[in-house]
Amino acid sequence: MKKTILLLVIFLISCSQKSNHLQFIKQNSQVNSSFRGMSIVDDNVIWVSGSKGTILKSVNGGDTWQNVSPKNFAEKGFRDIHAWDKEKAIIMGIASPAIFLKTEDGGKNWKEVYQNSLENIFFDSMEFWNDSCGMAFSDPINKRHFIIKTTDYGNSWQEIDTINIPFAVKGEAAFAASGTCISTSGDNNAWFVTGGTEARVFKSTDQGIKWKAVTSPLISGLSTTGIYSVCFKDEKNGFITGGDYTKDKELNANAAVTTDGGLTWTLLKNKPQGFKSCVSYIPHIKDGVIVTGTSGTDISFDNGKNWSQIDTTSFNTIGFSQNGNGWAVGDKGLIYKVILRKKK
Repeated sequence: MKKTILLLVIFLISCSQKSNHLQFIKQNSQVNSSFRGMSIVDDNVIWVSGSKGTILKSVNGGDTWQNVSPKNFAEKGFRDIHAWDKEKAIIMGIASPAIFLKTEDGGKNWKEVYQNSLENIFFDSMEFWNDSCGMAFSDPINKRHFIIKTTDYGNSWQEIDTINIPFAVKGEAAFAASGTCISTSGDNNAWFVTGGTEARVFKSTDQGIKWKAVTSPLISGLSTTGIYSVCFKDEKNGFITGGDYTKDKELNANAAVTTDGGLTWTLLKNKPQGFKSCVSYIPHIKDGVIVTGTSGTDISFDNGKNWSQIDTTSFNTIGFSQNGNGWAVGDKGLIYKVILRKKK
């Protein structure tokens, strides 16, 4: 018994010391939009997208933010964004007409590269394998998950044949909550996640042509439950998170891990606190994983075995550059810089 207590104390001290190496610093967006899309190019260049047609860009690590929103799209929600550098980026307008816009001059001008006016079109997320090849997917159309793909830097998009995409279960859809319900790894692997009546993970090993669906152990059954975010750090190791956003403080089956490329998923015994809309691995922290949502932000240093809540602010999305620093965004124009402070 004494040994168990000692080990627990050591673990709690360790978590406290490691959490002190993450610092949240509020930044001034000067807007009141709800941000859900974010693309971190490096420690200096960050793009965010959200409601009211709002697109912001920083080229100095978030010290200042430029409003580079496209004209005449004030009513459009841009739930996801992918940026190549400080000049080139593409934004995803979600609902009918779903419109993708691209800029090559830092947001001074935007051109339409895709439009879809189907009644039930609703894009949830967009992700790229490399600079030229990427995909985006929508809630089901005619009982099939609707996927489009680009091979020319987002300049044109083609619908993927639904014959090799499993049928959607009645009441199954995805969540455009954080722009992170797609993950890619390597040159060909991709995963997207769903919720509602089923909480499933869909996997492709050929850049989105053929898909296999696997049922996950996350909570499902209601339109508000399921998987909200997926993240893979390599072809084998991945993480999913979610819950029920209408009961965001409730502790339920909200996170699972895979070590076989998403073929099987193991529900975590020790869970993050409440509903989470985004998960991200943390560069330069071995086995470091961070999840965030309206319930706050939790961190793990052992790939999800144990968790420590480090912030109670409501965020939608969180992510990190390859160099280490990160950003978290949310409603009412909320942008925070997340600094990874090196150990002395």
